[in-house]
Amino acid sequence: MARGGGRQRGGCSERGSSSREQEEDVDRSTTEVSEEEEEEVAVPRHTDSRMILDPNGLWFRSQTVVRGVTNSTQENMTHGVTCWSNASDEDKEMWFNNFRRVFYWPADLERLVWQRYNDIGKKRLRDNMYKVSKRKKAPSFMKGSSYEEYTKYRNSPEFKEASARNKINRKGGDKDAEVDPTHYGGSQSFHDRVVLDTKKNKGKVPTIVDLFVDTHAKKTSKGKLIFAKEKINIIC
Repeated sequence: MARGGGRQRGGCSERGSSSREQEEDVDRSTTEVSEEEEEEVAVPRHTDSRMILDPNGLWFRSQTVVRGVTNSTQENMTHGVTCWSNASDEDKEMWFNNFRRVFYWPADLERLVWQRYNDIGKKRLRDNMYKVSKRKKAPSFMKGSSYEEYTKYRNSPEFKEASARNKINRKGGDKDAEVDPTHYGGSQSFHDRVVLDTKKNKGKVPTIVDLFVDTHAKKTSKGKLIFAKEKINIIC
């Protein structure tokens, strides 16, 4: 299968076009569900013990699979990439094969799995590398000279120019504008939230309204809900 996206540099910023600075703050302020608290869901396994991917079962909406995508890119981080578009085809092929060692899918799903893997991989790699830039030290998954290569590119005039331009674009052209959070759900998927809430509520599946309020609003000490972005107050 042909793989898209060779190594590119021009105009690339791992921050993309969304409000990642604010999302980073939201993630830190949200109590995320730990692995121990996540619902233990039995998933089908192939004869070689790999977890089986199926659009009607374990799929990319699950945090287990999203975490698998993240782990696959960190297993062989030997180049100082900042985002998906400046990773080489060889890197992406290697990461996908890492993912394949953990998950199994039928041959007729190959193209679909590759597409979804790319969609999730772009987001996770961008966010993780942004976090690396804020920690100011090499993480354990960056091997060899990859961290030095990464920091060298981030300090280059090319990257700084693109980063400044994208930052202004994310704020609608006003560099001094504040960016409101769009949700308070952290990194947990809706699928995992449904599973966890159903267990907590003794088998009662939450409604779509319950999920929306749970992931897009915070309750004040006076019992009011403050919704993300719109900042609409609703008396409970």
